[in-house]
Amino acid sequence: MKTLVIVGAGFSGVAAAAQILRSGGTNLRIILVNRTQAMGRGMAYGTNSPLHLLNASIGKMSALDDVPEDFLRFCRSRHHNVESTSYVSRSLYGSYLNDVLDSAERLNPGMQLSRIVAEVTQVQPCGDGARLELSDGSTLEADHVVLAFGNFPPADCFNLNKTLRPETYANDPWKPPTCMASDPDTAVLLIGSGLTAVDMALQLVQKGHRGPIHLLSRRGLLPLGHPPAAIAPLPAPVHLGRGSPRQLMATLRKRVEEHQHQGGDWRAVVDSLRPWVQKLWCAMDTTQQRQFLRHVQPWWDVHRHRLAPATFEHFRHHLDRGQLAIHAGRLTNVALLGEGLIVDFQRRGDQATESLKVSSIINCTGPNLDIQRVDTPLVNNLLEQRLISAAPCGFGILVDEQLRVLDQQHQPIPWLSYVGPMLKAQYWEATAVPELRRFSFKLATRMTTLLADVPAGSGQDSRLRMTPQKWGEN
Repeated sequence: MKTLVIVGAGFSGVAAAAQILRSGGTNLRIILVNRTQAMGRGMAYGTNSPLHLLNASIGKMSALDDVPEDFLRFCRSRHHNVESTSYVSRSLYGSYLNDVLDSAERLNPGMQLSRIVAEVTQVQPCGDGARLELSDGSTLEADHVVLAFGNFPPADCFNLNKTLRPETYANDPWKPPTCMASDPDTAVLLIGSGLTAVDMALQLVQKGHRGPIHLLSRRGLLPLGHPPAAIAPLPAPVHLGRGSPRQLMATLRKRVEEHQHQGGDWRAVVDSLRPWVQKLWCAMDTTQQRQFLRHVQPWWDVHRHRLAPATFEHFRHHLDRGQLAIHAGRLTNVALLGEGLIVDFQRRGDQATESLKVSSIINCTGPNLDIQRVDTPLVNNLLEQRLISAAPCGFGILVDEQLRVLDQQHQPIPWLSYVGPMLKAQYWEATAVPELRRFSFKLATRMTTLLADVPAGSGQDSRLRMTPQKWGEN
């Protein structure tokens, strides 16, 4: 019996494991290793706040590529009166991912699934496979290893981790306890103004914070929201052709203006681009990709990655009340002042420096995809062995078309694969569920063929399917 070790049990690791179990293959041992006992949660779905909703509707969030209504069935089986266009909590989605894995395990007794709570600290080549060292001192031997680690905490700002106390600075906004002001009437600074900053601002208010909440980012851009009612799709997907980032954005603006002139919504144009985004990104050379990252990405992100309607309205409510303040500028200095902090920043488009007095700072700059700035034992170990490399644009992990990891000589490693948001370096659209589940399914199909016994004549399409009745058996 061969052994597959999957490192990470967030969305990608769970989805890949579930799809392998549902393949109909046998005689394979799958070991799912996760740093915490909460499988299927990861950074995105570990929150318990009812204010933290999914940023996509139920109908788009199935973890199974071949069962598009799977999450809708799960929600209804839990007595939720929802439609495919409804938005639900991220906590519920974390529960769903656990059930996807549990149900897949029950449906295939021919494979063994083990869950280990530990951190993988080293992965070493061993024969035709690998040996893994865990934080608890144990080791595992694998015929194949899948790296499925997802989003890492934000990169530290201004080395604040080294200069400030944990009570006044939280570099990882999702690592409890998020620093709260001892006095709820004092000011708090959130570095960043994107989706994470919105989450943290709403969480602070929910927990009773009454003082000012400042959001500081280079451009001061805020996420936009999905419309209250679903928008009809465009008759055909919009394709912008090819060109520099500047040319592509000019074409996009023109398409949006034309559609709005006809009474349409700009969101329909942006959403219709989704089938083309990977091709557009791959068609850019390294210089163009870096131009996009520097000049276009901030505007693209706020239009592409939108808030659930209820979350957007809730955030706008507190913004209109004046408790939240948005600042566009660059952080220049942080100094201690008694029990508080003085934060200096240079406002965008102005040489003048402004100051804020706050009691604490939360880093909300978003997940860190730069492996050179990720400080974990496993990533450091892989870099030291030259087993992983970043894409020329400066982030992510390079893989080949089969999702085999490329070493620093750009050669595929036969026993090592990756699936997760660091595929963004090569495919750009690789951080949301619809794309990640396709990557997970692609990887699962290859792992089944490579490692498991597949019944003769079954083919790769003979996949175990979860029926609606199965959900009621939990």
